[in-house]
Amino acid sequence: AGLPVTVPPVKEVEIGLDRVQELFRTRNIYIFEDLAHYLEEKRTYSRVLDEAGQPTEEIEDKASFHFMDAERYAFILLGSPGAGETKSKMVKPVDPLEDLEY
Repeated sequence: AGLPVTVPPVKEVEIGLDRVQELFRTRNIYIFEDLAHYLEEKRTYSRVLDEAGQPTEEIEDKASFHFMDAERYAFILLGSPGAGETKSKMVKPVDPLEDLEY
């Protein structure tokens, strides 16, 4: 059971964020309230602001948001292309056992 371990089919952060937002907006994903560490990351996930105070595309302290990275990759694997995503950006998942002979 579970998801296969593969190379993420879409690595672009913006496409992943669009997919996550789409799934929450359409109520296709629910999060249990006892996932404290995940929810803390979700609450503090933000963008770097430019000199005018406007958000940039850069995620503030991105290296510390492991749950958010995992969320984007997992949600990309869960279904149809999300907002802003096109089939041309999808790649065939890699099966690491495909070439093994038994």
